[in-house]
Amino acid sequence: MIVCKFGGKATTTQQSLTNILKLKEQNDDRVIFVFSAIGKLNDKDIKLTDLLIEYDKRYKKGKNADLIYDKIIQKFNFLQNLTKTKFNIINEIKKSFIKYKKIKDKNFLISRGEYFTAKIMSHFLNIKFIPAEKCIFFNKNLLNYKKIQKKLKFYLKKYKKIVVPGFYCLTDNKKIKLFSRGGGDVTGAIIAKALNFSVYENWTDVVGVKEINPNLYKNAKQIEQMSYSDMFLMSCYDAKVIHKDCSKLLKCSNTLLKLKSIYDIYASPTYISSKNVKNCSFVVYKKSKDDYLVLVKCNNCLPIIKKFKDKIFFQKKQILKLILKPKCFKRDIIDLYEKLLIEKKSQMC
Repeated sequence: MIVCKFGGKATTTQQSLTNILKLKEQNDDRVIFVFSAIGKLNDKDIKLTDLLIEYDKRYKKGKNADLIYDKIIQKFNFLQNLTKTKFNIINEIKKSFIKYKKIKDKNFLISRGEYFTAKIMSHFLNIKFIPAEKCIFFNKNLLNYKKIQKKLKFYLKKYKKIVVPGFYCLTDNKKIKLFSRGGGDVTGAIIAKALNFSVYENWTDVVGVKEINPNLYKNAKQIEQMSYSDMFLMSCYDAKVIHKDCSKLLKCSNTLLKLKSIYDIYASPTYISSKNVKNCSFVVYKKSKDDYLVLVKCNNCLPIIKKFKDKIFFQKKQILKLILKPKCFKRDIIDLYEKLLIEKKSQMC
């Protein structure tokens, strides 16, 4: 069985919606569909989650939040128009805001982004909508996998396929708990682990994982296969393709994670599993005070050691950690990656 998770960009274009419909119809093994809140329509747009956070801030400070509310409504109107669904979602949203004003629960309000996005998509796909409150549970600060499994199996037996909002769950005291930003990915991983699904498809706006940030190196190679350990390592740096907690949750599982693009559903994905992958190489970085902390993984680090010996502060097996100065950062990290490519090519010969 397969759980599919769709990022915010998947609900912003006609092309992506058409592809979601295709995915549903192509394979009956796709039985659970998880959705993030509607994404940004362009670079200047504001994320729905950020609008909900801003509404909470303004309301609790006694400031007028009507303009923010209107923008939130516009987001859902946009998706409903795009999907051509006809039910009265706006009336349900209004009721949720009335409830929020009574309970003043920030987590409840923010979770409505995923809740109503998933509800619209359930109508679009003609699949039963199951709120996360009814199937994803925390008990004493731990995921209650036994209860999660029981509820999900019940709904799947009854409805065959279900749509679930990502990013949040219900605690044992009946409160909404949010995962950290990007937590829709975590919901997909929880479901895959709880039901021991063979495949978790994570549909984003990019094709797979690159060996280096493509914003730095345009022709970055795609990683074909990698382990959950390597994916966790990358996601602790600048590789934000998927939430790092997914790797933690699935590292000891039998689930194969496929990172795929919703804009090119037939493109080869990056496959991530619990198996160790020997030839996985990459260069990642993160800002550290006044410098850049760079991590390199490759089979033979010798050429990099020779070139950047004075910048290396950690060396172990296939892993190097370096400190690069901002002034030469882009040039040095590109040089690092190109040496890595040369080394990989020499190993293939």
